[in-house]
Amino acid sequence: MTISVPLQRWYLGLHGLGLLREWPFGDADTAAARMGAMRRILDGEGDPEIFEERVIDELDVADAYREWSATYDEPNPLISAEEGALWALLAERPVGRAIDVASGTGRIAEELRRLGHDVVAMDRSEAMLSVARSRSEPVPTVAADLDSTSDIHPIAVATGGHAFFKRADGTRAVTRNHAHWPSAHISAATSAGFVVRRCAEVFVDDALLHEFGVDDLQLAPEAAIKGLPLALLWSFERAR
Repeated sequence: MTISVPLQRWYLGLHGLGLLREWPFGDADTAAARMGAMRRILDGEGDPEIFEERVIDELDVADAYREWSATYDEPNPLISAEEGALWALLAERPVGRAIDVASGTGRIAEELRRLGHDVVAMDRSEAMLSVARSRSEPVPTVAADLDSTSDIHPIAVATGGHAFFKRADGTRAVTRNHAHWPSAHISAATSAGFVVRRCAEVFVDDALLHEFGVDDLQLAPEAAIKGLPLALLWSFERAR
């Protein structure tokens, strides 16, 4: 299905989020500036990009990741946000056998191999696994349909953080993310006999906003997400 969405809605929503986050203790002048910006957007004033009508193909998970595989490792905010914290978690684990579940293009499997683990990469997308096999440190791969895997932080999903991407030809597509709250992760883990070793959250900071192309870190609409969590990482181990 193809959807057509005005970016105007996105920018208004971001400003509204900023007002809500600043309520009631935020600076009154900043709030007034945000409301003024919202009025101008509603009146059709401002950068033409704000009023762009964006055409996006909504795809199911299988089609989305097949088509995304060619460009997935290009600048990807989630990868940029999570890698530092994730690499630190992986470095803590004793070397052994590892399965990279929902491996995608195999970047985590490659890091596990570099750390000395005996690794298998598992994903439902054969196109993604094909990219994984082309890496400098390829690992064995298994195609499997995985119904319950981790996702971006549920706060990000709840505020519009779906899996948007550009194909190699520049056209846009999206597949829906679903909010999995921490309680769901913990319930699933404990019911399978695991306990939580570590939980890490990665937050949107100035560096990540700059990567999004945001210059005004105070009143740009996207600045409303500064300080909100983008990625949620868990470390579980088998209960003894």
